Amino acid sequence: MCHNVKVFEDSKATFRAGVWSTTPHTRLSRPHPVHELMYILEGRAEVTDCDGTKLEIGPGDAIFVAHGTVNQLALKDPLKKIFVIAEN
Repeated sequence: MCHNVKVFEDSKATFRAGVWSTTPHTRLSRPHPVHELMYILEGRAEVTDCDGTKLEIGPGDAIFVAHGTVNQLALKDPLKKIFVIAEN
């Protein structure tokens, strides 16, 4: 189950930011639909790029995923993050 709280959105600039949380799950490998900066507040996850490179992320980590980047996300715990998104 996911929860999303937008704290800012500018529809003309296609920019939004907020807090997102979810229960453990694995998202299938797919192109990322937006440019997204994430700062992990709680939980752990594994990000696997299309070449098989794996990155473990957890509280205090920040990652940027560019639009179109192909990756898989495996959430090991309930996860909470701050997100900043810019759409094309």
